[in-house]
Amino acid sequence: MNNILVFLAEGFEEVEALAIVDVLRRGNQPVTTVSITGSLAVKGSHDVTIQADMLLEELQSGALPKAIALPGGLTKLNECEPLLELIRRQHEAGGTIAAICASPRVLGAAGIGDGKMRATCYPGCEEQVPGFVLTGADVEVCGHIITGRGPALALPFAFRLLEEVAGRKTAEQVAAGFLYSL
Repeated sequence: MNNILVFLAEGFEEVEALAIVDVLRRGNQPVTTVSITGSLAVKGSHDVTIQADMLLEELQSGALPKAIALPGGLTKLNECEPLLELIRRQHEAGGTIAAICASPRVLGAAGIGDGKMRATCYPGCEEQVPGFVLTGADVEVCGHIITGRGPALALPFAFRLLEEVAGRKTAEQVAAGFLYSL
């Protein structure tokens, strides 16, 4: 599977989800939004409803995506066992995983931290991200894992993900259209 999967659950942080999708699509990356709710319509934390591209149940089992992206918000992503299993498999394969705001909790729930890996998360979520050294950085990159601190960092986070999957040149070109400097 060559898609970048962006997972959505009730209560997701809209600015983070849409920044990820927008930046990646402007970089001509194949992005698929995936609802874990059983419904394509997913309501965000500020009552904005997004129509996901597909349901979690529709994912092909066994196929790993180009990348997994997890917008924040106090969602149930960290309780979704099929997603946790996909994250474990993606991690074992060295595939890109990006989590912002409260969603590094999902990485903690998946148990992929080795006690040395660096990450960042929204203040107050630290205890739910075991196995990671939390740096408090705005955006942290540790190997194939990218984490971001919160909503104000949605664009820097999304551009770092784009750089990871499409290269620096593509990220710079898209950033120029945003009047944003990398």
